[in-house]
Amino acid sequence: MRHIEISASEKLLEYMDRKGYHCIAVEPISPKGCCADMTELHSRFVRDKDVPRLKARNCGVFEAPFGEMLVLEKGLEIDDEVYFDLRSFFGVKDIATRGIRPFSF
Repeated sequence: MRHIEISASEKLLEYMDRKGYHCIAVEPISPKGCCADMTELHSRFVRDKDVPRLKARNCGVFEAPFGEMLVLEKGLEIDDEVYFDLRSFFGVKDIATRGIRPFSF
């Protein structure tokens, strides 16, 4: 398996430690039933109890400073270096990602 250098901001690591998360899942998502043909990157925190179920789907598993990164589906361009950060909008937490994007021609 290919080696990817994964790093994360201190803010993200502290948040994940406080909430008990040890895994981030990434996958491409596309709108259904819409004329817009844009695929986006969806990244989310995964609870420990859900990790075995996701791994059973034969996803890509990469070691990360926070635990593991799971790539749930094909169709992503992943650089040799990936960086995760934590954003907050009116108290709602979001994962910002650099180095991963949906496949494009």
